Amino acid sequence: MKNKYINIVEKLLFFIPFVIFVLYTSVPFVFAIRSNSKIISFIIKIFNYMFMKGPYVFIFICIVLLIYIFLKGEKKQKIITVITIMGTLFMCLNLINIEINFLTTLLFVSSYLIGIFYSISLFIYFKNKKVIDIKDKIIKALKFIVNYIFIIFILSIISNTSQYSYYNADQGLTGWFKSTNGLGHALVFLLPLFILFYIKNKKNKYLYYIIVISFLDLLIGTKACYYGLISTLLVSIIYLSIDYFKYKKYHYFKLVSLIIIFLMTLLISKNIYISEHIKNSLKTNTNEKNQVDIINFTISNRDENLYIIKPYFNESNVTTKVFGLGIYYPRFDFIYIELDLYDLLYNRGIYGFLLYLGFFGYIIINLFIKLYKNFKKLNIDVLFMFLTLGYIMFAAIFVGHVLFNLMALTLAILVMNYYYFIINKKIKK
Repeated sequence: MKNKYINIVEKLLFFIPFVIFVLYTSVPFVFAIRSNSKIISFIIKIFNYMFMKGPYVFIFICIVLLIYIFLKGEKKQKIITVITIMGTLFMCLNLINIEINFLTTLLFVSSYLIGIFYSISLFIYFKNKKVIDIKDKIIKALKFIVNYIFIIFILSIISNTSQYSYYNADQGLTGWFKSTNGLGHALVFLLPLFILFYIKNKKNKYLYYIIVISFLDLLIGTKACYYGLISTLLVSIIYLSIDYFKYKKYHYFKLVSLIIIFLMTLLISKNIYISEHIKNSLKTNTNEKNQVDIINFTISNRDENLYIIKPYFNESNVTTKVFGLGIYYPRFDFIYIELDLYDLLYNRGIYGFLLYLGFFGYIIINLFIKLYKNFKKLNIDVLFMFLTLGYIMFAAIFVGHVLFNLMALTLAILVMNYYYFIINKKIKK
């Protein structure tokens, strides 16, 4: 029975990010009523129903992973799990005197647990597994995610029910997905991985996914999507150019195809919302001396929310400072500052902040150490790991929805652990 349970969990493990994408699919009424199609209305109702049940599913996933960790995990992994549970329990005690609905409480609880539980479960699974087996499962899961996002976008566009990335400007499209930034960052983290598979595979079967992600990045129209797309393509082209002229490898078609996508991106972006958004943002953050405030341009003035919440946190009691929560909802009409490190501190308190910083900080530091030791030549695995890690860290510090948002969090962990495993295996050889 024990082994049967473990086998079932391990078969489904890599599809948890896909489930989270599905549960983050919902359409507000103001967009849903645009369609006259009964089929589209029926599909939207199903997604909205699943979205409302999402917190129950998230907590169920956490319980499943908890059992898996205690059945198969090592002592230190179980200790970290217990520490995480303790933080959640103290957080719940702090919620007793706050008027907050049950579903929101469940969502806060599951978001506290799922990141660490999922990471530990992946590390348990990775142990003594073959690289090729894990790679195949990751690729299959990520293909599902990209195809799912693409289908939802197509449905939303043809039915005129797509939400806007920026409500104040009625511009940019985010399909039927609840979190624009979460979705955008997920695509930014995914692109280097698919380009890596594309370059290393002798066939061209991954080109479709690169084109789809590029198309979606431009449709969403956020700065993170645009600069993530441009920089990833540019790094890939530079690498392939050096590789082609130095070693005369079989990358000619791949190099030309990525150059075409890069040039098309630059040409198309001049006629869509992203170019106007960047121009307006630069104009807003340029002073009389024609100097651009790079920080405000990068964080899109998210510090305004920070200044509202910071005094409240500073004046709160010791329990709130230590265990957090209740600071945003329902006291303010927003949930996140969208600067992850501050969100962690204010929403989960000092306890949760140190827990997450220590846990994921340890993973990232180890990754950088292993990357540095293996950076003896221009290795594409190492190069793209640096790129992916750079996006994750930049987004967490300046943009948000990487550590705190469930969708991007699990995807980031999946990518990090994949590379972490590959590098560990290389070192052991």
